[in-house]
Amino acid sequence: MGIMLLVGVVILVQSILEIVPALRSRSWPTAEAEVTGSSIAYLVGGKSHYEPTVSYTYRVGGRSYTNDQIWFGPSHFFFRSSALDVITPYPVGARLRVSYSPEDPYLSVIRPGVRWESAAKIVLAVGIIILAAWFIGHRKKG
Repeated sequence: MGIMLLVGVVILVQSILEIVPALRSRSWPTAEAEVTGSSIAYLVGGKSHYEPTVSYTYRVGGRSYTNDQIWFGPSHFFFRSSALDVITPYPVGARLRVSYSPEDPYLSVIRPGVRWESAAKIVLAVGIIILAAWFIGHRKKG
């Protein structure tokens, strides 16, 4: 059960590290950007999945930046159609607004804010931690 507790804590920490900048990004300034690449990669490994990528350039304070972060958190899908839904609004040459960090303008996202998947991971992590703690406490009583 110690492993289960550790897994819950790792998921919780990872989720918090995703959510904190995601929450901050909602109030970041925006800049006009141009899409320079839009594609889907099929990644094979432990869990094969599709990963959409949208590359873009933007200017802040007279300096040019390039990034490909769509949102905070993972961006992989089991179905190609889901990944296609993400990149379809962003064809090469399209103009869009990106939110960027005022402290580090290189850090930017197309879709600011917290995704439901990140919030769900926190709920999952807390559930695992509670369950592991219950098992550990129950085992000590018996």
